Amino acid sequence: METLVIPLRLVAVVMMTAGALALQHAWANRGATKFSVAAGWVLIALSIFVWGQTSGADRGTALGLVMLVVTFSTAIAVRVMKSPTRSAHGKAGRSVPPTTTAGLGRLGWMRRVFVGFLVGPLAGLAALSVTTIVYAALDAGGAEPGGNLVVAFFVFPLSWAALSVVNGYDEKLWRKTSLTAAAGILPLLGLAALS
Repeated sequence: METLVIPLRLVAVVMMTAGALALQHAWANRGATKFSVAAGWVLIALSIFVWGQTSGADRGTALGLVMLVVTFSTAIAVRVMKSPTRSAHGKAGRSVPPTTTAGLGRLGWMRRVFVGFLVGPLAGLAALSVTTIVYAALDAGGAEPGGNLVVAFFVFPLSWAALSVVNGYDEKLWRKTSLTAAAGILPLLGLAALS
């Protein structure tokens, strides 16, 4: 099996690339058959299975998922670099005019900076708080520590992303501030109740 590891990994990379291209083809051609979508997902699933066979079930699957992210990121980057620039109105070849910030004033700038902190580090701290309570609740329930870490590794980026998206699109500053504060403080109160 040791001599087959590198060829099997190459097969897995080719399968994953073919799956990504099939999904990209299905996305670009909306009238395409559902076969492209099914073939793309089947190739990706088989590729992750092959990764699991070459490096062990846990490490190989993780490597396969990392390769999935790298493959899709590369496919998206290549597609963006090949496409012409588009304006907000969808006409190719024209660039989008820059946003003016001349009349924003001091209060406007402070609001933008604060929203930037809400979207980035403050949402991250609130997500860390959410992740901590999830881990502590699973630990108090008697779950295996390794499984708790895996759940925490999924909860943290998902909760950070969800808070960042909500903070980015919500117009009301009081609502996004209170949501982030609640997501950061309420789990800590629950943590105190668990201890």
